[in-house]
Amino acid sequence: MAYKYHKKLTIDHTKVAAALTDYPFLFNTTDGNLKTVANGGHIENTASGGTSGSLIVPADLVFAPNPDGSSKYDFEFEKYDPTTGELIAHVRIPSVSPSVDTVFYLVYGDSSITASQENIIGVWGSDFRGVWHLRESAAPYRDSTQYGNHSSAGTYPTQVDGKIGKAQDFEKDSNQEIQVPDSTNLRITGTLTCEAWVNPESLSGVNNLLGICTKRQWGPYAGYTFYLGPYATNENKILFAFYDGGDRNYIGNTSIGTGSWRYVAFTYSDPANVVNFYLDGQPDGSPTCDRVLGASTYTFRIGGFPFFDGIIDELRVSSVVRPAGYFATTFNNHSSPATFYALGSEVSLLARPYSFIM
Repeated sequence: MAYKYHKKLTIDHTKVAAALTDYPFLFNTTDGNLKTVANGGHIENTASGGTSGSLIVPADLVFAPNPDGSSKYDFEFEKYDPTTGELIAHVRIPSVSPSVDTVFYLVYGDSSITASQENIIGVWGSDFRGVWHLRESAAPYRDSTQYGNHSSAGTYPTQVDGKIGKAQDFEKDSNQEIQVPDSTNLRITGTLTCEAWVNPESLSGVNNLLGICTKRQWGPYAGYTFYLGPYATNENKILFAFYDGGDRNYIGNTSIGTGSWRYVAFTYSDPANVVNFYLDGQPDGSPTCDRVLGASTYTFRIGGFPFFDGIIDELRVSSVVRPAGYFATTFNNHSSPATFYALGSEVSLLARPYSFIM
């Protein structure tokens, strides 16, 4: 391989809240140099890629720790526009630091490379049990992890502009939801993290609750639901519900309202039985609960039940408790990529100085 160009990427350490390993960094940039050659840029070839295998992606582009691209990080493309140079990608960075900037490279421009160089499942470690970017224009809605928890049924939402690329707009009056078949890797017990970007249009769902995702069952009770909405007097807050011998609801602290993007998350740990809520990357309550999370064999449902009313983007479910610094860092990365990292000027790898031995 002989790449022609690179750009230096520098993650601002002041936007990183903790030392994190294998961090799924979001690259979200429009850059004229990343257009195809036919459109005035320096990408030589496109290929089919993404989770669907049919997304147009830049073939001769990698993210790498070294400026010549001779080694590369695992990455996944979510969107590429060859006419504008818009590129959205998720990149596994081995470590990011809150004390020193993290530096790596965007390397591109090699006419000999004609196939995508993505390693999608490598971005998402085994602890990620489902990562749905929700970018699709139609079913199936695809999971980027090694488990392949793709959708199988549902009354489908509508593709709209999201927080990151495209997302799905759910209408509760139409009972819209995405159904993912039960699998052993989604029957999570012991420790759990759920996170998503949401933009609610109303907060008046069934029983005054809006479901972001659920894996609940009755008879016997088991599983959980990730809610949003007014419950009793605790209006417009994040909720996490257990189903273990009956319903148990645990509630965050902050009302969030409608009409704007919010990053919502919770973690659960057993046997400590502590729930931690996070809103826009910041702690939002840590209630102690009196239930143990049991494995549910029911269908995993995105946008229900009760049915969501609004837009959901970038839903992730993990079988571990993500640390507080992960949520603060992810909020900084997703909400403002342009300030989370700096993208340097293009450097030509063809203009290397020669050395002569006399």
